[in-house]
Amino acid sequence: MTCSPTRASSDSSGALIQDFDDGLSSWAARVHVLQEIGESGAAQEMLPADVMVDIDGAVEDLNSLRSTFLQEKQECAEHIAVRVRDVIRQLQHWSQTPPPSQAALDEVWTELEETASAALRGSTCALEGPSKSPVSPGRGEVELDDKETAGGTCERGRTSCSG
Repeated sequence: MTCSPTRASSDSSGALIQDFDDGLSSWAARVHVLQEIGESGAAQEMLPADVMVDIDGAVEDLNSLRSTFLQEKQECAEHIAVRVRDVIRQLQHWSQTPPPSQAALDEVWTELEETASAALRGSTCALEGPSKSPVSPGRGEVELDDKETAGGTCERGRTSCSG
């Protein structure tokens, strides 16, 4: 399990970690029961040696897995803490930055409107023109009929609309 920014920030990460933790605890309980059985005097006499070795191996694997899980869980917690501190710093900086003036906002809005209108006129010509004018065979040129659009006229031989 690695703590990537995507995983750490998703809502399911906490549930995933909790599910893994619960599964690990359940497995630990079962391994503990096996270990107690293996350590009892009667079981040691009755169980084959390879079963005892398998129980010991399961205990070692469980301890290793638990250690790795706790280390990864700690790294995720540290990573999330760093990200939260970064967001807090960004919010503090943003809250201390004076808002732009209304005149500056109006200027930006006007530029955006003009750019969007020009783009709309161009896309309207591009979308409406070719659908009415197939490519002439052999020449590779498109012939356009004059077409009135919302933003102006698409004229034959021109690549943009006039307004």
